[in-house]
Amino acid sequence: MSGTNGLVGFVLRAKWVWLAVCLVLSACQGAASPAVAETPTVDVSRAPERGPSNGVTEDQQIAVAPVELGPIPVTVEDPSWGAADAPVTIVEFGDLQCPFCERVQDTLSKIRNTYGNRQVRMVWKNNPLPFHEQARPAQLAAMAVHRAAGNDAFWYFVGRAYANRDELTQANYEMWAAEAGVEAEHFNAALGDGRGELKLNADAALAEELGVTGVPAFRINGVEVTGAQPFEEFEAVIDEQLAAARTLMDKGVARDRVSVQLTIENHAVPREPEAEPEAEPEDTTAWRVPVLADDPTLGPSDALVTIVQWADYQCPFCKRVLPTLRQLRDAYGGDLRIVWKDNPLDFHDNARRAANLARHVYALRGNDGYWKVHDALFEKQANLDDATLEDIVRDMKMSWPLAKAAIDKGKYDDRIGTDQELAMDLAARGTPNFFINGRRLNGAQPFEQFAALVDQQLSEAKALVEQGVPRSQVYAKLMAAAQAPPEPEQRAALTSTRARPSKGPANARVTVRIFSDFQCPYCQRVLPILDALAKRHPGQVRFEYWHMPLPFHKDAQLAAEASAEVFAQKGNAAFWRFHDLLFANQKAIGPDDLRQYARQVGVELARFDQALADGRHKKAVEADFDAASDRNIRGTPSFMVNEYFISGAQPVERFDKLVKLALSKSQGKQ
Repeated sequence: MSGTNGLVGFVLRAKWVWLAVCLVLSACQGAASPAVAETPTVDVSRAPERGPSNGVTEDQQIAVAPVELGPIPVTVEDPSWGAADAPVTIVEFGDLQCPFCERVQDTLSKIRNTYGNRQVRMVWKNNPLPFHEQARPAQLAAMAVHRAAGNDAFWYFVGRAYANRDELTQANYEMWAAEAGVEAEHFNAALGDGRGELKLNADAALAEELGVTGVPAFRINGVEVTGAQPFEEFEAVIDEQLAAARTLMDKGVARDRVSVQLTIENHAVPREPEAEPEAEPEDTTAWRVPVLADDPTLGPSDALVTIVQWADYQCPFCKRVLPTLRQLRDAYGGDLRIVWKDNPLDFHDNARRAANLARHVYALRGNDGYWKVHDALFEKQANLDDATLEDIVRDMKMSWPLAKAAIDKGKYDDRIGTDQELAMDLAARGTPNFFINGRRLNGAQPFEQFAALVDQQLSEAKALVEQGVPRSQVYAKLMAAAQAPPEPEQRAALTSTRARPSKGPANARVTVRIFSDFQCPYCQRVLPILDALAKRHPGQVRFEYWHMPLPFHKDAQLAAEASAEVFAQKGNAAFWRFHDLLFANQKAIGPDDLRQYARQVGVELARFDQALADGRHKKAVEADFDAASDRNIRGTPSFMVNEYFISGAQPVERFDKLVKLALSKSQGKQ
């Protein structure tokens, strides 16, 4: 064993020395500008100061510090959040396929919001577990994104990976990297340069040396916290370490050495003998999952066990699970019912059209016809273009022109949206997602995983029947006692303290406040969704624009100030024209481009130039940003529908639901 420890120590020391050399070389040669990341959800503290920039965020600039060679080394190779001189450093050993690592992210977010990036720094270390087959490839991709585009892009990629743990594929890694602003050639170059393997191996060696045996695992200034613990567990350690840090600083220890010194002291304290790891706790929550009258079903309506699935016709995992579902039907017969709900994912180009076709067939041919088209769509999943859809329709002896008209018009989009809205309420992210008598099961799991849960639910259902509950009422009784989806997220009320760009009636009962960045691709993507929302609620919704230029979008701050000057000179109409020009030309919004667009909307160019030169709108833009940050709004696009909060370019159904809630609530106050 001592030989192993010596080898581990050598590998670590060699790794950190190599990293230090790399840092020195990069300092001598000049830092290269990373690719600019584009992401809808990024933790940031404020808008950047305008001036010379290489596209690096404030946090990234702070992180370029000497390598910390304490017992838990931290270098610029480590993805991080927060200032390098924060008195508390939380090092996380994580696995992107681990459900408990995903679960703890909400707690980590609460820590960031509670303590801020000057008090706490978070550092990521890789520890993909061997039985999570996709974890290592996912983390190699995440590290490639980090090297290509820095911290913000890395955390965006991690968020996408956790939200889609059942779809960790190379195609998705490439897509998420592109969404984070990493060009394909840069991503592939970083993925193939071998540095990711070195980093993962070094992290694994460090984990072994520290006695890390599972994930998630944390070292808070060297103090061990293991597992997806609640916020209060972290809070107690963080508060203790902040107090110890204040004591050290009072004694004259430099702020940027406090965390290292505390880590050294805490690491020296002998650890308690490690107990056998406990089995992962089973999620026993039963969720209230309604079955609607027009949900396609397989199996009798009085079945004792109902499996509700959310699926997507272009999702390979939804196709992969079909034999398992057939095996379940064969095994349980009349005791099992399967219910279909739609969730066509945005990045599957033909999924919504396929879902509309299936709904069209259901409307005309009923349940039996639906399952025939369902099977045909999955059989031909590799190419669901219109030619394939036409072949399917004609094979069913149905009218293609009639079906195509329904598909083109999105005739069943509202019905599909109802399913998607419920999926969002239940946090059923990705596809396939299953609820077995309300119990959640994610992904294309093997037969045994389904059968274990079905057997348990069947036993409970039979007990109800023995108590006198009719078979036809079992599911309704279970759902009546089940956990309802959580209420929509809310934020503190927000009112304008100055005139700001808006459209819609001034006396509208609902105000949608848009927190946006002219360089954010998701802010552009959401525009037609907002237009559709306005059409659904004519005269009832007003839209307000709030500036939130993210630090890593190098042109966003100046673009925000330019739009503010357009509004100041020419009012709403000119602002929205300028707004549309910027989003239509997101790749070209530098200073010269802004001036050209300003000319097109008719502003006085001399005044426009002077406003950008003297930064007269800078404080107003920063005030918008600070108002968002005060309400824990951290990325773009974000929205407040009255007091209800939405993060990201969500489907129109999500906005529609919150507008209806806001209208209902405002009606109740009248």
